[in-house]
Amino acid sequence: MGQLFKKQFTTKKTKEETRIVINNIMTKMPMLKTFVQKVEWQGDNLVFSSTIGNGFFAIDDYSVSVEINLNFLGQAAAGKLEETLDEGMKQLTE
Repeated sequence: MGQLFKKQFTTKKTKEETRIVINNIMTKMPMLKTFVQKVEWQGDNLVFSSTIGNGFFAIDDYSVSVEINLNFLGQAAAGKLEETLDEGMKQLTE
């Protein structure tokens, strides 16, 4: 059985600005780029599948919610995943 990873981020960016930053996080950050297999925008949600689990980023003006259903491998990498997301999301508070 998997583990649900949930995190909410407050930002200083609009949805449009946030979309660009999230795209960069998912496609350019080495740790995430290694694991991510598929990324697709569905409205204001970036839905993805990866070798560590499946989930989505829900964006709104000035906030982002992240939910990932971590598999066994993802559970082992949860700490590093959170650290990587925290680092990437700093771009949204500048």
